[in-house]
Amino acid sequence: MATATSVRSEDGPRPINAPRPLMATAPEFSPASTGVVNEVLDATFFSHTIPDITYDTGVVGLCAVSSDEAGPDRLGWHIADFLAFKALLRGETHHQAQTWLAQCDVAGIVNANPEGYAHGKDRRLVNGAADASSFDDKGSLKHREDHIKVETVPDLLMDMFIKDLEYKAKVARHGGYPLIVIICGPTSLEQDIFFRQDDIKHHLTRDDIRKVLGSDIDVTVVTPALFSAGWQINPSFCKKPAGEVRADRTEFLARQLGGIFAKNHVDNFLGLACPLLDRNRVDEDVKQGEFFGPVMPSEEQKELAVALKVKVHNALASRLSVKHDDHSFDLNDANDDWERLIGPRRTQLSYFGQKWANLEGSKAPVTDEEKLGFLGGAFGGNKASQVHHIHHLIKESFDAWPGYWNLPFGQKVRTVLNNFLQSASPESRDCHEIFNIMEHRATTAVLADALVEYFKLPKPHGLRCRDWDEPKWVQKASHEGHLYVVQSYKEVSKRIPAAIVPPEVNVNHLSVIQRRLEVPVVYLSVSLCVCDPKSEGSLQAVVKHIDPLFKDIMARQVQLLLGDPELQATCVAWLRSIQMPVRYPTTATESMDLVKTPATVLPPEMTAGGKGSSTGTNATVVPAAVPSGGQAEDVVLSTPVQPEAEPLGHSDVRPDQHPGTQPHTPQTIPTKPDILSECSTLLELLDGGVTEEGLDKILPVIDIEFSIAEFRKRKDEFINELVMATDRDEIKGIQMKVKRVTEILNLMVDIKKKVDK
Repeated sequence: MATATSVRSEDGPRPINAPRPLMATAPEFSPASTGVVNEVLDATFFSHTIPDITYDTGVVGLCAVSSDEAGPDRLGWHIADFLAFKALLRGETHHQAQTWLAQCDVAGIVNANPEGYAHGKDRRLVNGAADASSFDDKGSLKHREDHIKVETVPDLLMDMFIKDLEYKAKVARHGGYPLIVIICGPTSLEQDIFFRQDDIKHHLTRDDIRKVLGSDIDVTVVTPALFSAGWQINPSFCKKPAGEVRADRTEFLARQLGGIFAKNHVDNFLGLACPLLDRNRVDEDVKQGEFFGPVMPSEEQKELAVALKVKVHNALASRLSVKHDDHSFDLNDANDDWERLIGPRRTQLSYFGQKWANLEGSKAPVTDEEKLGFLGGAFGGNKASQVHHIHHLIKESFDAWPGYWNLPFGQKVRTVLNNFLQSASPESRDCHEIFNIMEHRATTAVLADALVEYFKLPKPHGLRCRDWDEPKWVQKASHEGHLYVVQSYKEVSKRIPAAIVPPEVNVNHLSVIQRRLEVPVVYLSVSLCVCDPKSEGSLQAVVKHIDPLFKDIMARQVQLLLGDPELQATCVAWLRSIQMPVRYPTTATESMDLVKTPATVLPPEMTAGGKGSSTGTNATVVPAAVPSGGQAEDVVLSTPVQPEAEPLGHSDVRPDQHPGTQPHTPQTIPTKPDILSECSTLLELLDGGVTEEGLDKILPVIDIEFSIAEFRKRKDEFINELVMATDRDEIKGIQMKVKRVTEILNLMVDIKKKVDK
């Protein structure tokens, strides 16, 4: 029988043992900070680009694919990636700066079948990169030290990899050089490395690698994206960015948390909270109705609804990277995620684009291989390799959350997943369901780690969520500890949404795999209990910061989702099919370029909970996705367009298209605290317009880097106000504030660039 002193979990109440400390590293409770860190702590993003690289960069490349897994229908796509990176980086660094390691004879395997390892949609042949290269040194031909060192024994390869990392880290530390580590093979979302598919215990964790590298050098780690085409790039692997990146905290979290809020977004896109729905033209009886859309939808309406659900989830699961079903490089300057999110490159991306274009293309006819439609060309681009990748997602999850798999519920989940592993030819529907479930489980663990980090909470037992043993904590926790965690669990649990299943799969509340993974929820609950659990107000103080953070993340995800032209087109088609008004006129053309839309309408009732209200009529505007190649400060806000207005994206003009007027000359120059205490102070000084010359008069008395950070923070606060606003006049006023802050930010960033040069 459940009691008040039981801990809620997937298996129901847990027994309470004799009193013990809450956790091994916290024998007693102590208050903790309830604020959330605003700066970027993790700059990981997912992309089709490559990191910035210069002549002094060190490189360590690893291909952790064994010979029996090297075929194109298994893990061969990792080998193609390995050689593709090697081809792009060849000759770009000192001839001794690159080290390449492999678990199989890459050169022999690829040279025997070059066409089978052609890379990307343009099918570039990368077999030439398997051989060592040479260079001309003052008329003398010398060999670079970029030959591939092969070690087939996993343990020995791990040792070799660690030793090479240690050496490269020593060189980087001594010379102040950056280091890039490229991993091609099975990994986790935390960027752990697995050296054997059949024995998941042969692996190096992210923390293992960090200990080898140290925390005082700049290291960028590149691993395969686990839930889309492309790669996971982490330029903050060893050191926190410390404000040195262009994007803000919310931008990175919105991408890193993938499909955690997918269910909320799908419900919103298919309901009254749809961001492209013109709510001002929706009939009141529709707003008051219980259901949105036709009671008996046509086949076309059903197909469009399904397509929209899949596109929204796929875009989120891919971490909002473009071309998430195309495993090709995008080396176009205009689409450079590194430039937009991290900072300026020292070598233009287009240079590498030309280098890639110079590689020979495959002349073999393209065969129409069977593939899983929802994955497109990702993970090898054929069904066999894609199913094999889903197998890896399952196997690496078995290595996570120790203790969970020994619980009765965990054993039931393992049985279902093992049945999938043993299926000779699983149906696409089953593959889609398992893929979605694995993505949500992995992302929930990432969410738990992120909240612990950004709220400066202690890690239970000093471990990240993936490594935490919940049953072990249950055994050691005191009676009092359980009581407090129960209260914390209630608050955390209702804020972590459940997984979303594909449209072709029925929601089954009795399905053990469709249930949310509870380990991260309990992990967070235990961590939160150090905030003086005897005080209910302390717990609420933390929770009140979580809610706006989640709301900011969801709002930013909507902005980024609407930067996908295919998703926008599908959403518009869905609204038209059910005869709902779209928030821009459609008389101009059916193929309007919505990517350039400078604003996204978000209904005021859209929160982290996600459902549309039946009462609100005013739409709130939040900034839309930044167009490819734009800066984070380039966003402009505008009011929702009316039916007779020009198409959105044509009537709104960016501030950098308006030449600024001369600013008012201030009578006195405010001191640094005066300027930074309220943004309005500086806005009033420049009330007549903003120019670089005007800022030049003020910047000498302020710290420009600190000012940029403060103005970005204030811009986020204004946007939060905008999301909550419902009165149209209030909305316009806040929009003007955001526009002015945006103008100042752009000019400050430009001036800082000139100063840095």
